[in-house]
Amino acid sequence: NRLRESDASICQFRTLENGIEIPRIVSNNGTSVSVSRDDSIVLSFSITQAMPPVSPDDIVWTITNSSGTFDLGSGEGDNYVFSEDRLTLRIQRARRVDAGTYSVDVSNAVGTASAEITLMVTGVSPQITTPLRNTTVVEGQSLILTCPAVADPSPVFVWRFRGERISTIANKYEIVSNNSVSTLTVVGVGGSDEGDYNCSVSNRFGPDSTSAFITILGPPTFLMTPSEIRD
Repeated sequence: NRLRESDASICQFRTLENGIEIPRIVSNNGTSVSVSRDDSIVLSFSITQAMPPVSPDDIVWTITNSSGTFDLGSGEGDNYVFSEDRLTLRIQRARRVDAGTYSVDVSNAVGTASAEITLMVTGVSPQITTPLRNTTVVEGQSLILTCPAVADPSPVFVWRFRGERISTIANKYEIVSNNSVSTLTVVGVGGSDEGDYNCSVSNRFGPDSTSAFITILGPPTFLMTPSEIRD
């Protein structure tokens, strides 16, 4: 019967006199590694001892993620590429579904050993969490628009008015942005500030945008002058 590396009786097989050993396998990447989405990553393992030797047919890769545990077999199309000895796996283009724990089982005539590594895939295309809404502002007041978004890596925010990018060179515009939100302030709005405002966010994984129509309400007008009212 085969033994696993954890069996207490392993010591009787690891002797130079008998010349037989349960395989020992270790990860060359440590216990965990991360990769940005769409980048490539290499996961590799080394067999430090095994007698009789381990053949590639006796090396089994599996991945465990939120959907379950799956045998990688010979690979998944062109995205998974194994080395000839099956101790190295290259993921050509990392996706969210590639995140998980990769386990490698190696076996010989004596027993089986395992090692594993956890792969984290980072990178999220931007998503605006609160869209802009059509609103009305009284002439002379300040217009404040806020554009919050989640993304990894942090996104770039761009504001546009009537399709043209807003520049803070004009004193009436103020833009304050950080990693997750951008705020546009238009100081002392007038009739010329009425129209479509757009906030767009982007990183290397994609864009998102939101728009709203801002109506400027003029100051109140009197149908009668105060003196006419008194008369």
